Amino acid sequence: MRISHQDAMRIVTEMSGIIDYPVNMMNDRGTIIASTDPKRIGQFHEGASQIVERNLDRMNVENDNEYAGAREGVNFPILFQNTIVGVVGITGKRAEVAKYGEIIKKMTEILLLDSYLKEQKLRDETIRNRFLEEWIFTENAEQDPSFPERGKSIGIDVEKARRVFILSPEGMTDCDETAEGRRLAEQMEKAVRGRLKREQGCLVLRSGDKMFCIASRRTDEQMKRLAAAVQREAEEEFEIPFFAGIDGSQAGFSSVYAACRQAEKALRAARSRRGSRLRLYDEVTVDIFLNEISDARKEEYIRRIFRGCGDEEVKEWVRLLEVFFRANDSISKAAEELFMHKNTLQYRLKKLVEETGLDARTMPDAALFYLAVLFYRELHPEEST
Repeated sequence: MRISHQDAMRIVTEMSGIIDYPVNMMNDRGTIIASTDPKRIGQFHEGASQIVERNLDRMNVENDNEYAGAREGVNFPILFQNTIVGVVGITGKRAEVAKYGEIIKKMTEILLLDSYLKEQKLRDETIRNRFLEEWIFTENAEQDPSFPERGKSIGIDVEKARRVFILSPEGMTDCDETAEGRRLAEQMEKAVRGRLKREQGCLVLRSGDKMFCIASRRTDEQMKRLAAAVQREAEEEFEIPFFAGIDGSQAGFSSVYAACRQAEKALRAARSRRGSRLRLYDEVTVDIFLNEISDARKEEYIRRIFRGCGDEEVKEWVRLLEVFFRANDSISKAAEELFMHKNTLQYRLKKLVEETGLDARTMPDAALFYLAVLFYRELHPEEST
């Protein structure tokens, strides 16, 4: 194990603060890599070199001229897995600093072990995340003969049936572009991971503003309850809306890639601001392909349906039709919600026929208008009723 300059400086700073004496750390070649005296960093310390070469338990330096680069004080080997990986030294009168030697040695080894374990954890998380990225974003990843074994080596059984839901906060599509955005996104990911630790076999990967949550096999209702619980707790903790999309009931049984694509489509439907912020793929209808159509095509379609109408007129017709369709084509219910007389609403619908040549009260014209309303709300979500 190599002691990094960053770890060495952190340990030296902490140790010198405890004993109020100058502290130095040398690597296994005898070079000073951290010191409370910046001028000494990079210098050769013969005493430390002797400790490593001769496998000594301790070295006392009686004066500043006894060993090249060394000053009066005491030096101890730093052991990691029974191997000397460095040396820690305390500068000062030997009678004064000797009593701190064993304590500083042991504390240094503890801090070094803690740093090593954190590095290992980060390394393991990186390997795990790369594997999850491949599983989520590579079609037919499971068909690679080595893929299941690679999964088992990090504790993931890719042959088990899985379900997927995706959680995404509102207004954070560019979260990775700023340090503050990344920090907040990482906090959210940590919170979601913490919540899903209560569930057996759940895996989480954040990609941008999306948190892919891979769960063990569950029914649609169980998935809804799980996603809703995680969504609710995230909203309570971070005080912003979260959207959730759940895969179809069969996709994850054969392919996590396919399940994730379905969950993404359900998430886009949830973001459309029509109804629930949590959507199940099998319950999504027209929204499945709605987001596959470009904004320019949607705008063109609206103009064709409401041909000859100005922007304000289109806005008013969309509002009227939205209420009409929500009332299941009931003139009475729609008129009540619009605060107008039934005859007035009938007159308005007839006028719409005159202007567009289409009748919202009959099929297939009603379907054409309904699609135009959906497109309009996609393009103008801020105007939703």
